[in-house]
Amino acid sequence: MRIEDDKVVCPSMSNLAHNQLKQLAIDFTKLSSLSILDLSSNTITGSLPNTMSSLTSATSIYLQNNQFSGTIDVLATLPLENLNIANNQFTGWIPDSLKGINLLKDGNSLSSGPAPPPPPGTPPIHKSPTPKSHDLMLIVAKKPAVTVPSNVKMISS
Repeated sequence: MRIEDDKVVCPSMSNLAHNQLKQLAIDFTKLSSLSILDLSSNTITGSLPNTMSSLTSATSIYLQNNQFSGTIDVLATLPLENLNIANNQFTGWIPDSLKGINLLKDGNSLSSGPAPPPPPGTPPIHKSPTPKSHDLMLIVAKKPAVTVPSNVKMISS
């Protein structure tokens, strides 16, 4: 990862572990090509944002040793192979789609039994296919968006 013109450029991984982060102020809808997300060992509180469901290339997410609460349902449709949510305050049921992956969950109040049925009319949850991995850019400065002309080649890290 490197900083270039007030932007963080990284191939397909974001390691924000051990940074004393307290809140998640990330627009995950812009990170669909991210394959690995590491937010471990911070002090992040609150529920996982619904926009995390946009991480459609995520195969590994590390959220351990934070203070997350609520459910992990937002992660159910991701193509995850590895998920570490140990030592948080998550509650509820583990979605069926996450039961067959490498899941570390100690230190939470999660139930691994069958979840209650969804309310009538709720569409079924399907795992998204894994799209091809691409480089990505995270905009960390509050600057107006810039349109890159089609004749300008982007350089990946």
